[in-house]
Amino acid sequence: MDGVVTNTGSNSWICSPAAEVHVKVGIRVYPAGLVSDENPNADNPVVDGRAPIEAQGVRPGKGARFNLDLDISTLPFGEYVGVLDLVVDHQLWFSEYGQKPTLVPFAHSESHPVLDFNLTFDEEAGFTQKQNTLEFSGVLRNCGNIVLQLGEGADGVRLGAQFYLGSDVADLNLSEPPTHDVRARVSEAFLLPNAESRFEFIVPLVEFTPGTYLIKVDLVQEGAFWFSDRGARPYWLRWRFDRTHSTRPLKIKWLDDPPDRMAELAA
Repeated sequence: MDGVVTNTGSNSWICSPAAEVHVKVGIRVYPAGLVSDENPNADNPVVDGRAPIEAQGVRPGKGARFNLDLDISTLPFGEYVGVLDLVVDHQLWFSEYGQKPTLVPFAHSESHPVLDFNLTFDEEAGFTQKQNTLEFSGVLRNCGNIVLQLGEGADGVRLGAQFYLGSDVADLNLSEPPTHDVRARVSEAFLLPNAESRFEFIVPLVEFTPGTYLIKVDLVQEGAFWFSDRGARPYWLRWRFDRTHSTRPLKIKWLDDPPDRMAELAA
């Protein structure tokens, strides 16, 4: 698990392992049902892990990265909750003093991970072509069976849009790079199975040439794979770009033609 922790308090943290007392990222894992948002602290976690904060110290309002590797191979199969918190070993957990930890439910089983997702695009002003940007937004839903860590990092998953010149998906050579490749901003850091996050794309149009584009919208684990490579169905949007308009809303029209999840954007 790779991420950024931000100091929202009023005191600086000492994070250097050389210091006798220093702050780390910690996680305690419990069987599902033993902890909750209202009561995140319990005795006898089944797994207890730590990760250093990658900074000598963190001032109020600043953040620093961490990378937490947790071995759950010895756990019996079942449902669990990880309580992600800050800790000063042998002294205190931040949640004991009012800081709200992050609860991460997960399942440990023999079943293969299922990677799937659904997008619901905003109907009202969901797509807007401005003079220098194409903007669209909506809701991302995790339809798989694993927790998605959204954002940058080794395990981070992001929502991407790849632009190809062309009007028919069947004629595309997807082994060639897209003309443009952008990422969405999302509202959540973690996405549990069946949970949702808002997303927003703001695509600069300065380097676009006029023409018809096919936009492939898909989830990606950067440097590893796109979800469509693992069986998920991407979304395809056909869009005609020209520079004769300044700002105009675009309507989305879903098409019956293959492939599934194909739509056209039109004024």
